[in-house]
Amino acid sequence: MLPTEDLFVYVYVLVHDLMLARAVVVPRRPGPAPACTDAELLAIAVTRHLLGRRSESGSLAEVARDWGHLFPRLPCQSEANRRTRWLWGAFEQLRITLAARLPEDDCQQVDTSALPVKHPSRVRGPDQWTGPGNDLAARFGRDAAHAEWFYGFRLAVKRTWAAGLSAPGPSCPPPPRPPAAPPCSSRQIITDRMELARHGAHSFWGLLTRTPAAIAARTLLLTCLAEASASSHDPPERPCLPGLLHRDHPAGGMPGPGFTRIVG
Repeated sequence: MLPTEDLFVYVYVLVHDLMLARAVVVPRRPGPAPACTDAELLAIAVTRHLLGRRSESGSLAEVARDWGHLFPRLPCQSEANRRTRWLWGAFEQLRITLAARLPEDDCQQVDTSALPVKHPSRVRGPDQWTGPGNDLAARFGRDAAHAEWFYGFRLAVKRTWAAGLSAPGPSCPPPPRPPAAPPCSSRQIITDRMELARHGAHSFWGLLTRTPAAIAARTLLLTCLAEASASSHDPPERPCLPGLLHRDHPAGGMPGPGFTRIVG
């Protein structure tokens, strides 16, 4: 398994190189340049999801306590939250760039999962769960996976057979089935393993940031797994990120590298 310090370094170098190559572009904010760079905040946010840390404040405190030598100029919690919300589009650019490195797969499937934001009994009228221009707003819906009603959004995910999750199509014969547990549905992955149903966001922009950050982290794992599989005949000299891929690890089992979209 890749040590945590090496994981921070790996993700930061990856994000920094993509920003230098203009594959990930962050719009400038007014005011002086912050001491902690956008690449550092992106790396911390992505690594938080790779390690399965649910709390943003707890994760930032852990980084300051245990990995302060890697990030010596961390912002306070409120500033980190504001700046991370500003970077929500960078997470999607990161996911798209990483997904482009994966081999194409002709067998794909689109599925949706519930993203509840509030218990239905607590809805009393219009609230803050509304996107820009009121075009995207939380609504009531039926969660068939858990046989219950919810108030929130639906997350649309395109999955690929390469992730071992989609059902084979007529032109896509099933590969040999390994002696392992049956594949999980995308709803199980999103709600249970990725924990997006328990996202903990308190606003629309918080949800819009945590969702692409979590899926970008899973796409990064899938990319590293594909690269490790391609070079399996030539083992790398240094630890590889797919060492984190374990059935019991919070990051195990990820959807494919396709698009993600939140719908009302």
